Amino acid sequence: DSKISLKTLNIGPNFYSPLAQTRQDNLSFTPGYVPGPGLFTAPLHSQFVLSTVPRASAIFGYYNRLLDNTLPYGLATPNRQGFGFDIDVETLKNKSLKVKGAGYFLQEISGNLVVNLGGNGMAALDPSLTGAVPVRNFTYVNMGPSLDLGPNIGLTTPLEIGTNVRYEQTTSSVGTLTGLGAVGGIKAGLFNWLEIAGAFGVQNANGTEEGINGGIMARYSYLYDNADLGKYAPFTINGTDQYIALSTTFKINRNSSLYLDYNLASGNELGTIGGTLNNQFMGFNYEIEF
Repeated sequence: DSKISLKTLNIGPNFYSPLAQTRQDNLSFTPGYVPGPGLFTAPLHSQFVLSTVPRASAIFGYYNRLLDNTLPYGLATPNRQGFGFDIDVETLKNKSLKVKGAGYFLQEISGNLVVNLGGNGMAALDPSLTGAVPVRNFTYVNMGPSLDLGPNIGLTTPLEIGTNVRYEQTTSSVGTLTGLGAVGGIKAGLFNWLEIAGAFGVQNANGTEEGINGGIMARYSYLYDNADLGKYAPFTINGTDQYIALSTTFKINRNSSLYLDYNLASGNELGTIGGTLNNQFMGFNYEIEF
């Protein structure tokens, strides 16, 4: 019941797979991903021999550099090569020990190039301040073990502890951006009809990268889509957010449950670079299974 997968990746800079790259699809254009003439300047549009053939163009949506820089569009992310592994372990009594995780060590095959505004050459989408074309290296590790002590000490209700650690680092001529997140929690069944759970997490990001308009958002651009050319600018960040989550589950009967949830998030607000975060959430849900 356990599996370890080893993978090698070599996804070209101009790779296009609409069925695989659906994680961040941008469907703002006509069906079939055929952009309108207004997307391109005349010199660019005239280069298409078959102007009505579906192009990769704007299928790539925006993603957060702080959270998803290595594989923002999943394993079909263009311009990536390297290797990785996935772990899925289930062992001990009643599969009470579970370990799920992944690690990837990748680099961009080339700089992120698009056709220039004149339509007669190529230009770097996100050059560094020195003018160098950045070619990024990525390290990504995510591990999440959990252990249910209940079956091992004779309990009929769960007593599960778990944690998850996520590390991501990007290096290039722009700089180094490092993100680290960790969360730990416990779930206990007080009765067969009542479970409580609590978790505490911390997320930290520091370093320098480039984003659109100097923010933390980015978007992979296809070769003939230069809509973001000239918009990228460096940002520097050093901040931490904390999260507390509490949950109570009442099992009303075999087919229905009542959930009470509370979440508190506070910190430097990584999403806006330099802002502050103080959000609270309370939820009340009743679920019926048919």
